[in-house]
Formats: sequence, C-alpha cells, structure tokens
Amino acid sequence: MKTRPIYFKRVEFVEYRFSDLRSILLVDLVKREVSYQTYGEKRNPPSMVAYKKMEFVGEVEETSVPVAAMKISDGKNGFTPTVMETDTWESVITSSVGIKITDEQLQKLLPYCNALDFEPYRERKMEFDDPGRIGYRDELRMAFKGISDSCLPYIELPMDYYYDDAHIWPSEKLYRYIVITLLKEEKKKKKRNRWPMYGTSSLFI
Repeated sequence: MKTRPIYFKRVEFVEYRFSDLRSILLVDLVKREVSYQTYGEKRNPPSMVAYKKMEFVGEVEETSVPVAAMKISDGKNGFTPTVMETDTWESVITSSVGIKITDEQLQKLLPYCNALDFEPYRERKMEFDDPGRIGYRDELRMAFKGISDSCLPYIELPMDYYYDDAHIWPSEKLYRYIVITLLKEEKKKKKRNRWPMYGTSSLFI
C-alpha cells in the first residue's frame, strides 16, 4: 500500500556569502505565495570618530587609528559617558519579489514538497567524497528549512554541494524547480532583468 504524501506547509531557502545573509526564498503553500529577497550592506556614517591605540609587538612605538564610535551612558556604567567602537555597516534589502501560485502551478509543485521524501536525509551531512557529488556553491552556504502540518518535526538540510541526477537531494530538486519554473515564468511575464538563476549562485545583483 502506497504511503499517503505529507506536504510541507512552508519551505525556506536561506543563502549566505561567508557570514553575511545573501538571499531568502520563501514558499508558503497554505497561502500559495512565493517571496524572494536579496540582501546587501550599506555603510552609515559614524556618529563620531574616536582613536584606537595600536600596540606593535617587539616595538616601543605606539600609534592610534580612527574608528567609528558612539557615546553611551546607562545604568551599567553608572551613567558615566563611555565611548564605544561601532560597526558602520548594516544589512539592507536590495530587491524583493512576491508572486501568487495558481492552482495549476500548485499541483505541479506539490510532488516536490512531500516531506516523506526528505526524511531519509534528516541526519545526513554533505561530504566531499559523497557518491555523485559534482560541484559546490563557491563562497556560498545555503540551507533548506521545511515545516509540515504533521507529526514530522521541523527539518533543516545543508545545500552546499551539487549532485548528479542519480544522487540529487530532494531539497535541491525543489529549489531548482522553484527557481527555473516558477520564478522564470514570472520573469517572462513581467520582463524583469534581475532575477535568481540556477547555477554557482542563485542570483545576480
């Protein structure tokens, strides 16, 4: 007897370049929505500039360099004004796209969203010498996250490596289908120039 499928109600693909958030691709199958956001960094001018002392090992000479800083005063330091070094960079959304999934698109998407197909990979890690490994996301890290309405717990899978068709993970199959089919169709409709593409990176900015 064939097991009845258990579909995810929400899946998410999060991409990082080193430690910086690069993009989030979210599919809500209950609301029938796909959203895609890309992120970058914006530099804000510091509220003040302070000088940080630099000491050189083995040398008597001392010097200082300017750093972005801010002055704070709270109960932890007795409300004594204190200068602290700050980061002038912040994460910002560089593009945002949302589309509605039609009934026809949903029926084609559901076979890729059967949570039972993902369960054999729950405890697996991607290894360099895995059978069928053909490449990796250069300088990028990606993770799949899925939630269903069943007794199956939340699942998160790595997506750092590419595999051939015989060994491809279901998370990569789903991601590829969403990007190549759903988003590509939307690109044709709206004639946009900057959209995520499947390859060494999921987007071009």
